[in-house]
Amino acid sequence: MGARDTAANAQGRTDRLALEAGAGLILVPGTLLTLAAGSPFAGMLLVLAVLIRRFGRTPRAAAASPVAALLTLAGLLVAIVPLARLGLLVTSIVQLMRVFGTPDARLECWLFPLAAAAAGAFLIGARTDPATLRPRTIASITLLVLTLATVTTAEIAAFTGADMTDDATVTAVRASVLVLALGVVHVLAAWRLRAPVTLAVGWIAAGLAGFALVSAVGTQATEPFELVTVPLGLAIVVGQVLAGRARPADTEEPVAVAIVTGAPVSDVPVAVRARWIAAGLALALLPGAVVGGTNDLLRPVLALTIGGAFAVSGALLLVRPRWASLAWPALGVGALTVVLTASSRIQPLLELAPNGPDTRLEAWLLPSALILAAVGTGLVTVTRRTDEGTAPGRGEATDAPALHLGYVLLVLAIIGVFAAEVVALGYEPLAVIRVILLVWTFSALHLAAFWYDDSRPGRMVAWVAIGAGGGAVVAGSAYAAPATVEIVSIPLAIALLATG
Repeated sequence: MGARDTAANAQGRTDRLALEAGAGLILVPGTLLTLAAGSPFAGMLLVLAVLIRRFGRTPRAAAASPVAALLTLAGLLVAIVPLARLGLLVTSIVQLMRVFGTPDARLECWLFPLAAAAAGAFLIGARTDPATLRPRTIASITLLVLTLATVTTAEIAAFTGADMTDDATVTAVRASVLVLALGVVHVLAAWRLRAPVTLAVGWIAAGLAGFALVSAVGTQATEPFELVTVPLGLAIVVGQVLAGRARPADTEEPVAVAIVTGAPVSDVPVAVRARWIAAGLALALLPGAVVGGTNDLLRPVLALTIGGAFAVSGALLLVRPRWASLAWPALGVGALTVVLTASSRIQPLLELAPNGPDTRLEAWLLPSALILAAVGTGLVTVTRRTDEGTAPGRGEATDAPALHLGYVLLVLAIIGVFAAEVVALGYEPLAVIRVILLVWTFSALHLAAFWYDDSRPGRMVAWVAIGAGGGAVVAGSAYAAPATVEIVSIPLAIALLATG
């Protein structure tokens, strides 16, 4: 070992291989023996590591010694194991196993040392030595993933094993904070790709957050469950939006994705981001809409309001290419949230006949219909304004999907209101006012559609509206509502005369 660098000599390669083989003969059986029997072997390994680093055959100016690194690791390992029964991570794990299922703060106390492990992962990844870039990156990522997995496992075991009747607040805080923290890691990974917070680590964090979410909801550790669904859903959305701004489309490896999805290569990055944004919004909004049929009013009101805001905002942002990956998911998921929320509240009311439904039907039906109509009108308006040479609300229809979707939403709003109100005519106290409301509203909508939109789809909306008004008159006659038929026949006649 006293010889200096002999890599230039013919014997240099043989000497280096012999050195590493000899170190391996010491390292492998010696380490196993020490871990099994607990003998002071660590000091010898560390001395050998220092000697090889100082006098080894690998040129120190060109590269670090892998043998010295392995011997150092083994020396530290066998020095720590007999004392702490593992290193920092394993010591924390051993102590965590003793306090699983307890609601007090001892769990977090033994999780706190893992912050040092996470800091070590960032310090390892922050080094700029190009010769050791790959092993340092792998080591930093592995250390961070192990830390995240350990924290997640410990917290899940705590809030799934605790007594929910006595520790509901503690378990809810643990679950929500855990999902929120993992969501922040996902956002950071999508925003700034830098070891150890890489894209893979970000999705691993999202997966761990999903696992924690399922465990929390399955064990009812969080109520309301939006404490875990909304943070994770919004983290996915924010991460994808930031990723779209931080990385150009041509750096996102679109070719492989195009082979899988069949989309044009140039459209793949935006399409993939849009799907993930839609998934995140669905996770944040749809669960509250699906369970909106409970007696709780706050949840469906918030779902209807937020879903409508997303849908209208998406419709208005469609004409801005910068927001294309966000506009369509916001529009689609927001509109679906409105429909599901309204359906979950209206369906139980319709089953109350003949003793209902009362005015609660209109309280849910009319805001939902107005939201869908606003989204449809917004789509038609912004699409026509972007048509070159076409004034707003005039001219022939284009083939834009957004334009057709706008008209479809208007028709669906008309049909939905008509169907729900006709079914509710069996409730006699409100039958007359409901028929009058339908006829006058649809007659006015017929006039407005003719006045503001002379395209073929606009005419279709107008005729659907007047047809629904006529259907309301026919349905009302079966219940003799109203007794004076001119109250509903005259508005229809005026609307038809005016448009004719």
